[in-house]
This record gives sequence, structure tokens and C-alpha cells, in this order.
Amino acid sequence: VGILTCLLLLAALPRRHNLGWVYPLAVGLYILAGAIEARDAALFAATGFISGHTLKHLLAALAVAAMAWMVARRRELPAPAGP
Repeated sequence: VGILTCLLLLAALPRRHNLGWVYPLAVGLYILAGAIEARDAALFAATGFISGHTLKHLLAALAVAAMAWMVARRRELPAPAGP
């Protein structure tokens, strides 16, 4: 429900800065992290060295890193011209 709310807000609100594409990327990484953790045992059996739980944490950290990168480099978009 939380991720769906984030996506709805991103779609509904106007963009205020560049690099807005990072938001859906971060949400996608979190969704992927959850899906991978659900296959925890199967992934460990297939690789023999890494579990879905471990990959979940790595993907979640990557999502946070992407957001931090975006915040550090984003620039405000010009305000739309009024009537």
C-alpha cells in the first residue's frame, strides 16, 4: 500500500526539479527487493553463496543511494508561466 501511494503521488503532483526519474527507479528497486526476498531459499540453493534476504538489503541500499544521489544533484525546474 505504501509503495502504491508513492507512485500515485508521483503521478499526481507536478515535477518541481529535474531527475524525477529517480523516484520510480527507487520504488522499482524496493519492489524488486521484496520479490527477491520471497525467493530466498531458491536463490540460495541456485547460487550456493547468496540469499534473497541478503540481496534484498543490497537492493534497498541501492534505492537509498539513488535517492541520495538525486537529492545531491537535482536542480529546480523553472516555474510555469502564469496567466
